[in-house]
Amino acid sequence: MMWGAFIGWYASHAGDGEERLTDEDAVIRKAEESRRAVTMKADVQSSVNKFQQETTELRYLFQDFTAQSRAKSKMFAFWEEYGEMVKLLFQFVKAERTGNWELHLSSVSAMVPHFFAMDRPNYARWLPVYIMEMRQLATKHPEVHQEFVNRYHAVIRSGKPFARCGQIWHRNRP
Repeated sequence: MMWGAFIGWYASHAGDGEERLTDEDAVIRKAEESRRAVTMKADVQSSVNKFQQETTELRYLFQDFTAQSRAKSKMFAFWEEYGEMVKLLFQFVKAERTGNWELHLSSVSAMVPHFFAMDRPNYARWLPVYIMEMRQLATKHPEVHQEFVNRYHAVIRSGKPFARCGQIWHRNRP
């Protein structure tokens, strides 16, 4: 829905004599090529870098669109923020289920402002302390840090790769 609104916004802002900066079908094709490259794990980084370079101007336009739309509509701002919060939650779930320690720390760090905004004082107060202590693990307790990096910060209850539970601090090797 947001992409459709962006295309409509872009069409209304492109002048009659003005050349379109991007072709929607070309962008979709490039995104599909990048997705395939990531899926096949064939030269992923160069494919992603190339996609980012080719869509730089489009991303700036999309940022302009969202900024203008947020300023015009509280409803747009609400739904965009809601979408960002849902993406953050999915990122956290992925971190826990895959045992990705760095993703866990970055997603928890990104949640902190939301706990302040949602008036959750215990989380807002103690998560920054937790994050600071976990960031110091590499120097204070390198063996524990290494175990967490090795994906042993979450419980493993099955042999499935995406089926770890989000219970922290319990180590259960398969």
